[in-house]
Amino acid sequence: MQRRMSACLKKYLPQDTKIINYATYQVKLKLLSDQINFDQNYLGMWHPKRYQKLLMGEIPRLTDDKNGYGPQGKGFISHVDIPTAVQNAYQQLNQKYPELNRPSDNLSAPQKN
Repeated sequence: MQRRMSACLKKYLPQDTKIINYATYQVKLKLLSDQINFDQNYLGMWHPKRYQKLLMGEIPRLTDDKNGYGPQGKGFISHVDIPTAVQNAYQQLNQKYPELNRPSDNLSAPQKN
């Protein structure tokens, strides 16, 4: 999600703007009864399944094709290079856990004349 925010800023801010992008904190996960859970209670965190859905929705959005948010798609963000290993991992996870895929919302797409 941070990559998408950076790509959006790169599209609309001057070229010489330096974007600083980092995770404010990190959490640890554990597998408990075949379910992914946090290793402790973290204040203000959603359930891990929600984060899984959010993350699985990012690859289709970042992909610069007719369905993505890049210049060849909806035009919301600048082009983002997605490493082949990430694309392959996404495909494997999407095949195994299709319920985690989060389709994009076409309601926010720009209107084409």
